[in-house]
Amino acid sequence: MIFCRYILIMVKPKAKRVTARQRVERNAEKPVVHTKNDDVATIVSTAKSTPWDVRSSVFKNLEVGSAIIKDRLEDFDDLDAKTVITSKSFRGLNIRKKDKRRIKQHLFKQKINMLKEAKEMLKAKKKREKTVVTGDMKPMADSLPTVLPSVEQYIINNSTHKHSKLPSDKRNTTTQRSRRKQQMNDVNIFHQVLQHPEYVKSPSTTIQEHLHNRLILEAQTN
Repeated sequence: MIFCRYILIMVKPKAKRVTARQRVERNAEKPVVHTKNDDVATIVSTAKSTPWDVRSSVFKNLEVGSAIIKDRLEDFDDLDAKTVITSKSFRGLNIRKKDKRRIKQHLFKQKINMLKEAKEMLKAKKKREKTVVTGDMKPMADSLPTVLPSVEQYIINNSTHKHSKLPSDKRNTTTQRSRRKQQMNDVNIFHQVLQHPEYVKSPSTTIQEHLHNRLILEAQTN
């Protein structure tokens, strides 16, 4: 029994010793199937084994098809539909570079002016809101242009009708002059009466006597 085992061992062919070079050649002949896990593992292993090279490109092994390169966004011909003016904005238009630059500057100035006006309007609104009595009168002022034309037309229509001048009454002027003259005379007489010696002695008796004489004079004239 032992002899049979020894014969079998002797008869069994010895396994060939495979060198490292042969192992590499065999692996190269086999089709390699890469998976996401394998890629991650290789990246991690290379990162651990070798330091990161800054000069190496991150997109070195990236494959981009021609279909992706040809795919592009739709261009708008209307410049107003665009938020930013670029070189594509003037595509297909026969415009010089100088004119393009001028258009861009003009649009940029318009944006700045719009922002400026918005800030000024906001500032003016805050200033109006601070006034206690009037408050914000801007909405009312905006509605005035709709009312003013009718008012102006009404004024123009009325101004066309010339009012006839009233005849100057000479009697009125003469009566006013005579009244003023009479008032001045009365004032002078009053001052003379105050300075009269009889009035200074007894004012009441002098006034009574004057009134009595005046009544007699009026009765005689009538």
